[in-house]
Amino acid sequence: MALSKLVGQNKLKTRLGSVITNSMGHAFMFTGPKNIGKETFARELAKGILCSNPTSDGGCDDCDSCRYFNAGTHPDFSMLGFKEGSKNIKVDEIRSSIIEDEIIAPHASKHKVYLINADLLNNEGQNALLKSIEEPPKNVVFIFTVADKIKLLPTVISRCEELKIELYSELEIEKALTNKIEENKNEENSEYSGIGEDRIRFFSIFAAGIIGNAFDLLTDKEFEELRFNVMRMMFALPSATYTKLLYEDYKYIEENKDRMDEILLLMLWFLGDCGILIKNPEANIKNMDSKDRILSFLNSYPQFTLGKVGNCADAINEYRKNAQVNANFECSVGNLLIRMNKEFK
Repeated sequence: MALSKLVGQNKLKTRLGSVITNSMGHAFMFTGPKNIGKETFARELAKGILCSNPTSDGGCDDCDSCRYFNAGTHPDFSMLGFKEGSKNIKVDEIRSSIIEDEIIAPHASKHKVYLINADLLNNEGQNALLKSIEEPPKNVVFIFTVADKIKLLPTVISRCEELKIELYSELEIEKALTNKIEENKNEENSEYSGIGEDRIRFFSIFAAGIIGNAFDLLTDKEFEELRFNVMRMMFALPSATYTKLLYEDYKYIEENKDRMDEILLLMLWFLGDCGILIKNPEANIKNMDSKDRILSFLNSYPQFTLGKVGNCADAINEYRKNAQVNANFECSVGNLLIRMNKEFK
């Protein structure tokens, strides 16, 4: 895949093209939130560095080196990352895969490239790599990916050129999702079938600029169920009894407390859509696939004014603050549900 085929990040792609064709360094660090695509860009940089005929658009995808790379068999490319049963990259693996290997001449390319998930490097592992990063053998290139740069030693950071991946725009994510669905539309029983424009738009916004999250949402059946149940809960708030709120609704939230951030965001989006439609029933909203239901809901409960929408949103934000100071989960959730319920009365 050429750099130009990747959506967005135009400044970064220009820099990578320059690195590959002109001013190659010996250590690079891709930074950005988890799931934003650091490894995707890091692999494209690695392929371009190893390519026999690189251009500013990356590897040629035609030479032997690119074919080896695409097949996952390139002898001069190594990746160190997550392994089952281990929280960190072990020092023994660093020694055997890098320190003992880097002195061996490349086999198929002019360079050797090591791609390392630096989020998995503890201080011992970083110290083991320091000499290699400071004084690398000729033609050895290190590429790191890291979501939380603060965990790294200043000496490691200072030896690397940072390549920051910015948050994607909603339109960029929408384009990437549309491309993915188009690529798979002819596959029999494709997991991407039946995904319409409204859902693509919803996922593009909900991903909050992190493209990997949007791709995960496309096929996340549990999220679809979560969204359905949160919407059902919000639609039922006006008529809900305290028993329903404090037993049924609380029980569901407790069972899904590991996705509490998503639950709260879905609630806020529902409220935001209510506020928009109260002001303008013709407006576009985030939950476009539920617009008719929300309009019908608002017509049934005209007492739910903009002020009350704001009060419900305040209750959610107050819950968030309480959660940060480890307030009692059961009491906080119960209070949230009761406060929102009262706003409909």
